[in-house]
Amino acid sequence: MFRKISALILSLIFTFTFFSLAIGNYYSEEESDGPKRTLLISIDGLRQDAVQNTEYGKYLIENSSYSLEVTTVNPSVTLPCHMSMFHSVSPEKHGVNSNVYTPSDELGDGIAETVFGEEMSAAIFYNWREIGYIVTEGSVSVKEYIPGETLGWEEANRLVGEATVKHIQNAPTDFVFMYLGFLDEEGHGHGWLSEEYYYALNESFSLIEKVITEAKKQNYTVIITSDHGGHDHGHGSDLPEDMTIPLFIVGDGYGKGENLGKLSILDVAPTVAQILGITPPAYWEGTAIPKNAK
Repeated sequence: MFRKISALILSLIFTFTFFSLAIGNYYSEEESDGPKRTLLISIDGLRQDAVQNTEYGKYLIENSSYSLEVTTVNPSVTLPCHMSMFHSVSPEKHGVNSNVYTPSDELGDGIAETVFGEEMSAAIFYNWREIGYIVTEGSVSVKEYIPGETLGWEEANRLVGEATVKHIQNAPTDFVFMYLGFLDEEGHGHGWLSEEYYYALNESFSLIEKVITEAKKQNYTVIITSDHGGHDHGHGSDLPEDMTIPLFIVGDGYGKGENLGKLSILDVAPTVAQILGITPPAYWEGTAIPKNAK
């Protein structure tokens, strides 16, 4: 009897230890083995001060390395900001100063082209047509546009989320970009920080939560950020409400609840390169966000 009880106790201790280690490893801030992949998510029009007024926003602050002090570029307009996010230079250098695509003749490689040049793969999913200009043809293996203008922005957001999840589950690429335009549309239509704005933000966060769940299974480090903020019914000025955006990093080597301080939207591309282990182009102006950067 004593031997049976002893064996049972040992078995319980082993089981408890195994699951404790398993849980610890799953939530560990240490780097894990396996391919290094990056998922970059842009929520168009997300003001940093709106984040703390949502439950999932509070969760992200507690469970990621984050900054609520990221400065975007001027003009604080969608296409110029995303060009700067992907190319790590100001609009003066990449040449796009409005939502009309007019790149400089000297425009160099952005994230997608750099990934392609390293013989890695990339995919983008988006619901505003002009976002397709931020990558050159042939630099991504998947480029899926789901038109918010015709389907409706809430539905298009949902479909972008579903397409991203399906891609991550079935054919994960080294780099994935997901763009969500619903929030910005509600800001223009009903006002930044309006009831409709917060509805769109919570719906966007709900989609992101599902995407992150799948991304973790495929060893993705996830970066969530925005292009610009907004005030009243618009954006594009140098007001803090337009120029200040949040950023969150969830993944290996990045701590939980770690405030990264002041950053720039130009830091996004170098950080993606760092996570993927590739060399950024010399002309990029941003700085990679170091791991465990406290």
